[in-house]
Amino acid sequence: ATSTSASSGSGWVAACAVDTTGQWAAVGGGRIRNAVFGQSAGFLAAFHLGSRTLCSSRRTAANVQALMYQQDGLVSVGNEPYVRMWERTDLSNPRSQMAASSPSLFSVSCSSSDLKCICVTGSSPVVDLYGDNGLKIHSLWFE
Repeated sequence: ATSTSASSGSGWVAACAVDTTGQWAAVGGGRIRNAVFGQSAGFLAAFHLGSRTLCSSRRTAANVQALMYQQDGLVSVGNEPYVRMWERTDLSNPRSQMAASSPSLFSVSCSSSDLKCICVTGSSPVVDLYGDNGLKIHSLWFE
């Protein structure tokens, strides 16, 4: 078996996802808070499972806390109020970024139908629903 090791430092993997074809996997997580700058940063990586190859990786502004593949890409959420959509194999720049109601997001779910609905929730009593165009459709409040 072949393994890939991260650069030196203390970090963790908080999320992983495999696409429906079984050919692509993504992982995301964070790194221990930096003593000098006082903030944490995250990472995101995409692997081609058939060839066991790391295809793309990047640092993120915040810890990645949940991932899910959608029909045409990858959706990530983390310790920030944004939902980001990425290309399946290229994580150099997000394809789109959508604002969320929660300051930190813990969960993402994507529909498998043609509707392409995305639901996210986090550190608030709100579930945000987005349509296939990336616009927020509705926010459900639970108290």
